[in-house]
Amino acid sequence: MQEKRRPSLGVKHKLFEIANSQEGFFTSKQAIEAGVNKRNFFYHVNAGNWIKEGHGIYRLANYPQSAQAQYIPIWLWTRNKQGIPEGAFSHETALSIWGLSDLMPSKIHISVAKNFRRSSHPPSEVILHKEQNLYVTKSGVVDVVNALQALTQVYEAETQSRDIVAQGFNQAVARGLIHHLDFDRVPMKEGTRAFFDGLRMRSAS
Repeated sequence: MQEKRRPSLGVKHKLFEIANSQEGFFTSKQAIEAGVNKRNFFYHVNAGNWIKEGHGIYRLANYPQSAQAQYIPIWLWTRNKQGIPEGAFSHETALSIWGLSDLMPSKIHISVAKNFRRSSHPPSEVILHKEQNLYVTKSGVVDVVNALQALTQVYEAETQSRDIVAQGFNQAVARGLIHHLDFDRVPMKEGTRAFFDGLRMRSAS
């Protein structure tokens, strides 16, 4: 029975290629597209080949884990019917990913478009934000809002002090993570813009 359940080397190779591009993670849809029979999922989990990381999300058991591994199942949770993730890490989580804050928030923030819909609830450690006009870039596997938008979100949410936001802004400018055009693209309130304009002037002097 077990021999029949084991995927062929071709299927294993296809699944590994998919998982390798996502640091060992994959969805049930991706496994099926690679050629794995859905009826065999339980076998692979029970045999220790896969680890179930969430609803329809798995990880190759022997794949080495990176520092970003905690974010990938959450990012995959935001996938649409076509299997494409629609979320971008934001707020304090984005600052942490960009290395702009030493904060270790207990919750993970991820932003999606206002028309985002999922039948299942987000993981318990996640705060889901619905926003328009997300300016997203890649950090490794996952999508993250750009540095200026993350700083804007934190500033306007008033969850951190202005000193922490200013420190993150100065670091982002020094590292080239904020560009002139970002100020035209990222939506922000008038008071927020005045705050960052003041920081820009001081950094340029």
